[in-house]
Amino acid sequence: MFDMNSRFPYGMRARRGNRSTFRGIPTLDEYARPFEDAGFEIVRKDTLGWVPHSAKGLGFWATRAASPLLGRLLPSRAMRSLVIARKTA
Repeated sequence: MFDMNSRFPYGMRARRGNRSTFRGIPTLDEYARPFEDAGFEIVRKDTLGWVPHSAKGLGFWATRAASPLLGRLLPSRAMRSLVIARKTA
């Protein structure tokens, strides 16, 4: 499963009273919970990617150039959430 990270700092309005979480976007743990509840083993749960697919112009080039550094310094703020799970026997 691969979807938007609720901690990504750009592009959506924050919930009232909670500036770190976006309205309607689950946290990484909330994305993983249904898989765990269904009996899947979580192999990897992570965030990745700093270049928004809709980025244009200077913003695109600046973010693309900074992606490796941002990925190391602020991985929890990356754009996408990733959950890799496998069904246990």
